[in-house]
Amino acid sequence: SGGSGYGGNNGGGGGGGASEVGEDATDSIGGKGGDGLENNFRTGSNVFYAGGGGGGECQADNGQRAAGGAGGGGQGWATGTANTGGGGGGGEQASTNGQAGGTGIVVIRYIIS
Repeated sequence: SGGSGYGGNNGGGGGGGASEVGEDATDSIGGKGGDGLENNFRTGSNVFYAGGGGGGECQADNGQRAAGGAGGGGQGWATGTANTGGGGGGGEQASTNGQAGGTGIVVIRYIIS
């Protein structure tokens, strides 16, 4: 689940990731997106997937962007990372829309004798 917004014309809460809720906004800065889950299915090393997007910003934030969650979550006003299923970042008040999430990926594993 996502974090709480700050109220009024301020930052929005971060989007929830697969393993962690999004953080609450602090004044004009959006909340950090929640972290995703990691596995080693594709590369043999642990990689995070399905991170939450960073929360939207107030125009008074001086260009600061809320961080996306580990696993491809986009920071504020940025798209999620491709092939991770990470959420897109929230928009900036009245000037930038929220962004698209990253594409997902399907990994098929089988034993070759």
